[in-house]
Amino acid sequence: MPETSDQERYERSMRRIERWIGVVGVAGTVYAAVAYGWRNGVGFAAGAAFSWFSFRHWKGFVEGLGTTARKRGSLWWIARLALIAILAYVIVKILNVKLVALLAGLLAAAAAAIIEILYQLLFPGE
Repeated sequence: MPETSDQERYERSMRRIERWIGVVGVAGTVYAAVAYGWRNGVGFAAGAAFSWFSFRHWKGFVEGLGTTARKRGSLWWIARLALIAILAYVIVKILNVKLVALLAGLLAAAAAAIIEILYQLLFPGE
């Protein structure tokens, strides 16, 4: 089997983490909806979507470090966080979703990273 470069391993790992976020998001949404009602399932799904969105932006930020590519300023980051906060407030207040469901969904990226660590420990050549 040919040796893979660090860049290839990084790219595969990032793709897997994005898929793991989706798996965690779907599984958590189904569990929350069945166990705690559809509103909390929606809250978990929204949190997982915010988590995926945030992961994508942090990944882009990290990949852009050290390049000459156009970089967005801090105003972009503040606006993004403000938008997430406003959407979270609307979801909690208007849809009557428990805040804990939304916060649990926000942990989808962290759970995906842990799953990826375990995956790489079990399959080190991947």
